[in-house]
Amino acid sequence: DAGTARPVSGTAGYQTESKIHGGRVVWTNYGGGVGPAGMHVFVYSIATGRAYPLNPSARGGASPRIFDRTVLWGGGPEPEGLWVTRIADI
Repeated sequence: DAGTARPVSGTAGYQTESKIHGGRVVWTNYGGGVGPAGMHVFVYSIATGRAYPLNPSARGGASPRIFDRTVLWGGGPEPEGLWVTRIADI
C-alpha cells in the first residue's frame, strides 16, 4: 500500500546493490546462512512478499540487474563471468 514501509530482506548478512523493476527487487547478500560464505543474489516479489536466493550454492553475485523477469549478475558459480536467469512468478 502507498506510504507503507515493510522489510524486504529477512536474511542474515549485509545486503547491498539493490535494484527494482516490475514489482520485483534484486540485491546482493554478503554472508549469512545460505550456501557457502560469499555473495548471493536474492529476488523479492512486492506482490507476494516472498524472497528467495537465485544462486544459493554458488559463490559470486555482484551487481545484480533486473528487467522484467530477467536477472543478470557477475561472479560465480565457477567459472567467473556474467550469469543470467529468468525468474519464475513468485
